[in-house]
Amino acid sequence: MLHTEVYSRLTAPKKILNYASDEVWDAAINGYVKTDDLKSDMTNYLDGVNGPYGISSTINDLFKWDQALYTEKLVSKETFKAAFTPTKLVGSDKFAEMMPGCPFGFGWMMSPGEVMGEEMFHTGGFGGYVNLMLRNTRLKRTIILLTNYSNKASVFQLMAGAVQLLDGKQPEIPVKVVIKKSIPIAAGKLKPLAGEYVVDQTPALKMKIRADGNHLYARYHTQAEFQIYPEAEDSFFYTVVPARIKFSLDKDGKTKKLVLFQNGAEIGMTQKL
Repeated sequence: MLHTEVYSRLTAPKKILNYASDEVWDAAINGYVKTDDLKSDMTNYLDGVNGPYGISSTINDLFKWDQALYTEKLVSKETFKAAFTPTKLVGSDKFAEMMPGCPFGFGWMMSPGEVMGEEMFHTGGFGGYVNLMLRNTRLKRTIILLTNYSNKASVFQLMAGAVQLLDGKQPEIPVKVVIKKSIPIAAGKLKPLAGEYVVDQTPALKMKIRADGNHLYARYHTQAEFQIYPEAEDSFFYTVVPARIKFSLDKDGKTKKLVLFQNGAEIGMTQKL
């Protein structure tokens, strides 16, 4: 694997031939930008971390690694057995919540409905990078998808189409993602929206809205703060998750309220005065 390495792009930059930078949608300018140019907290925190971030590779190198998994060049048979034996996660099981009914191996997710241990996959992403690898040990078939533009199409839909093609079936065309665009709003109209909002049904949960010039930011409960973008003077959307916030005034015309629309739920909140 001569084209694979751990690369710290901010703290130890260097020139890598044919390096594919990742691009993310910046709703503030309604265009794509490099993740590193955003200088987000996540980018700074992870730079220099080996493992969940910074591993640069190619399709050919990853395929070499995949083929080595059929031998004992990397690990023993006992380790492979543990990796490919389906089990159930315990404790904080976020992956299981995202993909119910999907068993897990040691570092691999097993495709539901398949013979256990024969088909496995794993996905990952950061910034504009979204990747997916699918292995079928019975067919000795591996499909690797590497993308560097976010918000284009689902890698799972792309993978499903690739499998259908290889199986001689008519592939389903992935649904094109509709990218939301923002509108300009003057800072004077954003500032009155700032404040702390309390969830009507659960007062212990709060949403903090912060205005900074012509930008608006939201922090819900213990989550990180994210910028939200205007699609109308009273309606804003996230780009990190499929969610939006709509502001309004109560019947008295003074008390500010908002509704968070996310995961099919509508969470009403009232500004704390």
